[in-house]
Amino acid sequence: VLFGCLNVLVVYKISKELFNDKKAAMWSAFFAAVSFNLVHVSHLARAWSPAVFFSLLALLFCIKSVKKGKGNLIIFSFVSAALSFGFHQLSGLVVLLIVLIFLLHLKTIKLRFIGIGFIIWLFLIILFNYLSLQGNFWTVLTVGDTTSTGLTLIPKEPLNFNGWLEF
Repeated sequence: VLFGCLNVLVVYKISKELFNDKKAAMWSAFFAAVSFNLVHVSHLARAWSPAVFFSLLALLFCIKSVKKGKGNLIIFSFVSAALSFGFHQLSGLVVLLIVLIFLLHLKTIKLRFIGIGFIIWLFLIILFNYLSLQGNFWTVLTVGDTTSTGLTLIPKEPLNFNGWLEF
């Protein structure tokens, strides 16, 4: 429930940053609060609720850093994306959106902050993956027929093109 409430607050802040209108931000927060997906995710005590929160927080820091041109917010954006990955690996893909937004605004954002943020993000996701799977980063890829520890399957013979076609 805590992360569900925080999600609504972050949606409000994102809308206020984007539209600069309290009414639009309130409507956005209301629709987020009653949306089926956020309600369904927030009451099950699963990893999705904090993952969505840290993804939204990463976007909020991203938007603020682009609007204000502050480099330290870029770092917080990448750290939030890594924390999102720590709760659920799929939500770590929010970093692609963050990098795209930063690359589209290179006039206001310095490339070195993006590089530093990306290195911190990479270090943190490797660390979180090691802590959660008790193995190296590539443990998420399982070779074979069942996903016992990994998140996805790859063919038994990864260098064989026919194996990928059969897969």
